[in-house]
Amino acid sequence: MEILSKALDRVGKGEIAALCIVIDKVGSAPRDPGSLMIVMSNGEKMGSIGGYETEEPIVNAVMDSLRRGEYAPGG
Repeated sequence: MEILSKALDRVGKGEIAALCIVIDKVGSAPRDPGSLMIVMSNGEKMGSIGGYETEEPIVNAVMDSLRRGEYAPGG
């Protein structure tokens, strides 16, 4: 999984990332369970879990959490 490798490299250099995984799918959806998207602390996305309507609210939630300091540095 190339995106995991790239994200881990950047996290190892001190960046913060959120891993987003599709765990279930109801009806017709653009991505299947197991699809990954990583959101870096600068808002950059790697991978995809769906289209704009799916990803944008998740990216916004991740960025809001980071602004509030809701993450576990180093662990």
